[in-house]
Amino acid sequence: MSSPTPTPPEIGSRWQHAKRGTYYTVINHGYFQCSLFEAYDCEPVTIYEAEDNHSVWVRPTAEFLDGRFIQIALP
Repeated sequence: MSSPTPTPPEIGSRWQHAKRGTYYTVINHGYFQCSLFEAYDCEPVTIYEAEDNHSVWVRPTAEFLDGRFIQIALP
């Protein structure tokens, strides 16, 4: 049985990494494509950008929302 799909964070919302304290802005959502591990295929992902150096990161949405990030502002 699969777990429920979490509601993705709003595009444009700002988040702070709980351990590092760095700030990020959610820039989009997508789906992970993986032909090697079917269990991960089509898993929702959150795409976010670091505010300090503008690097772009991708993380499974469930992981993004598991407490690693703290929402600090809506768009």
